[in-house]
Amino acid sequence: MSYAEGVKRFSVSAGWLHVMPQGKANPFNINTSVKNGTVAKVGSISPTSFLNSVDPNATEVDVGGEPFNQKEFLELALNDDFLKGLLLDEEGNIKPEVAGEATIQGLEQWHQNDAGLEVDDTDTLGLMFNYYLNDNVSLQFIGGIPPKVDIKGQGEILAPLSGVALSPHELVKILFPNGITLGQAVPITNLGNKPKAASVRAWTPAIEAQYQFGKSGVNKFRPYLGVGLMYAHFNDIKLND
Repeated sequence: MSYAEGVKRFSVSAGWLHVMPQGKANPFNINTSVKNGTVAKVGSISPTSFLNSVDPNATEVDVGGEPFNQKEFLELALNDDFLKGLLLDEEGNIKPEVAGEATIQGLEQWHQNDAGLEVDDTDTLGLMFNYYLNDNVSLQFIGGIPPKVDIKGQGEILAPLSGVALSPHELVKILFPNGITLGQAVPITNLGNKPKAASVRAWTPAIEAQYQFGKSGVNKFRPYLGVGLMYAHFNDIKLND
């Protein structure tokens, strides 16, 4: 459909639009309510979970002045039958009075640089409105039916836990007078193990200035150069269960 009055002309056309986002996943900036320096009771904990939370590079000095690796020593201690009787309960977990308290660091805020969200490609029915300033220059508005778009996750969210665990147990206090150093990347969620993380409805109107080569009524094929802007708005967000 078109309309002409002097040099002012417009045309309206419809077609199938393919939306193909070009951006990369942005890193997550994560904030939690667990403030740095929070002191929490550990409670009953399995030996495996406890050992996983210990910094593998942390060292301590024994009564003879010799350094030793905290995690390696704890692995040996928790496999010793005599010490297991002192430290573990009937279910094989470390007793709450042995686990004591932990001063937690690192969970208040962190950046996850190797994980993020990306918008998937989609298709929709589009409507193009062209207003011609002259035979060669036009302004085009592009709209369409707002499509549902899948948002895909990339990477894994890991919480950088650090801190110190202090035990009231006399034997543990002798062996670790400065506490047991914590250091673990705690798995929170794997964004990449599901087909999609969420879906949204995308509103992406665009306006473009075009310069068309050739002349109307003379050239059947008229290539053009264009430059434009697009505004993207997302609503109706549904997270994947």
